[in-house]
Amino acid sequence: KKLPLLAVGKEGKANNELSWPRGLALDEPNQLIYIADYGNERIQVVSLTGKFLKRFGQGILKSPWGIAVTEGNLYVTDVNLNALLQFSKKGYKLVKRTGQLNNPRGLCTDSNGDLYVAESGNNRVSVFSKDFNFVKHLGTQQLSYPRDVKASLISIVVLDRSPNCIHFFSRSGALLRSCVTQK
Repeated sequence: KKLPLLAVGKEGKANNELSWPRGLALDEPNQLIYIADYGNERIQVVSLTGKFLKRFGQGILKSPWGIAVTEGNLYVTDVNLNALLQFSKKGYKLVKRTGQLNNPRGLCTDSNGDLYVAESGNNRVSVFSKDFNFVKHLGTQQLSYPRDVKASLISIVVLDRSPNCIHFFSRSGALLRSCVTQK
């Protein structure tokens, strides 16, 4: 099925307006797009056709950046709160929050439901179970300013701003290779 070309939002504070959007997540089964609206300190929910549906997180979020969605939950990193937050998709209520992060940015989940957080301030990726228990750190010797992270079935891919590099880690955390981007 082909989707029509669409544009969502313009700069501003009203519904369907954005200020410094930082991340997005697709919820394909429910045909939703979640947008981390950094400057407005909220998450906006729009349909795949671009129709505004809801906003939430005001009064809780300060600077939402990374965002990931699972079957029942939505996860958000906030760089000013230095936290990973879990919201239920039913009612968008805050469920859990973990601190002890430093400048968390990109975020993803893997096929097991584990959460991967690119921590720019700590030069690492922190891994949490779906129950928010700490599992491990990745890249403590290799990363210098990780901005984003994605998980596949065979590897964890980390975008590192300095030295403009993409790192590939095994699921167990071993560095597989690094690719420096060309200028």
